[in-house]
Amino acid sequence: MLDKFRILFLYLIIITLLSINKQDLKGSEWIVDQQVEKISMGINKEMLFNNKIKYQLHADDSYVRDNPIIINFTLHNLSNEHLWVLTWYTPFEGLKGKIFHITCDGKEIPYEGPMMKRGQPVKSDYIHIEPGSFVSTKVDLSSVYKIRPSQSCIVEFKGRIYDFTTSGDLTPKRSEEHQMVNITGTGVTFRVIDT
Repeated sequence: MLDKFRILFLYLIIITLLSINKQDLKGSEWIVDQQVEKISMGINKEMLFNNKIKYQLHADDSYVRDNPIIINFTLHNLSNEHLWVLTWYTPFEGLKGKIFHITCDGKEIPYEGPMMKRGQPVKSDYIHIEPGSFVSTKVDLSSVYKIRPSQSCIVEFKGRIYDFTTSGDLTPKRSEEHQMVNITGTGVTFRVIDT
């Protein structure tokens, strides 16, 4: 939902920038043109990629306190193209950063795991998803989040993919060449009981 509002907000900015009288800018119109082009390209890239890939989380209805809280993370390739997605900051590399937003009974649960510093990716940092297919992995949230007994825990993936390509020959890409996009998907709700 936030992505739709962000795209609408950026669209309104573009419309506003396009409606500015360029004579009032006194020679600075090229800056406006560049900014509009950058914003438009970013919106188009995200909209195109969101039509190609979605995430989905799966969880049990309930978990028992002090036991593993295993959830399933899936990326669906909705396109007719092969996709290679950088696994950094996704569950495909494990839990190595703040990749989930978790609230239990209305309170945000902080991430307490390791934070990774990265250099340049290697080819094995990308996961291949065939056209119309999906890839999945499981993670244990209890390994990096202290989740206490709760009636309602909501988990959402933060939805950021740090790089992707439609050609495996183009992997790995240097960090400065990455095409970062936000993707949409479905989160999960579960409860945690004492016993």
